[in-house]
Amino acid sequence: MSANVPRRGLVLATLCLCAFAVNLDVTLVNVTLPRLVVDLDASTRDLQWIVAAYTLAFAALVLAAGSLSDRFGRRGALLLGLGVYGIGNAAAAMTGSAGALIATRAVMGVGAAIIFPTTLSIISVVFTDRTERAKAIGLWGAVTGLAIALGPIAGGALLDTFSWPATFAAKVPVAAVAAALVVWAVPTSHDPRRPGSTSPDWCSPPRGSASWSTR
Repeated sequence: MSANVPRRGLVLATLCLCAFAVNLDVTLVNVTLPRLVVDLDASTRDLQWIVAAYTLAFAALVLAAGSLSDRFGRRGALLLGLGVYGIGNAAAAMTGSAGALIATRAVMGVGAAIIFPTTLSIISVVFTDRTERAKAIGLWGAVTGLAIALGPIAGGALLDTFSWPATFAAKVPVAAVAAALVVWAVPTSHDPRRPGSTSPDWCSPPRGSASWSTR
């Protein structure tokens, strides 16, 4: 393999940041529920949907989103997912009703469904050595678990310091930073079975990079 090791480390860090953000949302919202009852007059059913809308959208679309990213380009799909995720969080921070918050949570879930499988696909492309790939996936999985565990802690800190909209607004700059890192460092690739493909899976250099190889 001739890929630049520091650059591959940056790619992995970027992908882990993306995975961290979308998994943080699984548990972060839970600590805001008592405040939502007061501020948005949310009913018990509303609270259930606020929690479930994200995971339902994610679970329903994750397989299809992963297939689309393989077919039409993984870096573009990752950027699209981050954009949808960031917009969903920005809208959630400005919402004034439980129904609107449920809708924005579903939008976040759509973005997460695009992001999550795409990060793993890119790891498989960038880390072609079996041992290095196993280590990269292990780190990716550890970050995913850490995000779920830290969700209530991060949410509680933001809630105590600011208010419940801050638990959503804080993720907007995270998505923006992740998108900038994706543009700068992450190579684009397609599944070799995409229409018109006549060669094995390939990886083109990210913007600003003179060369890149995953072989």
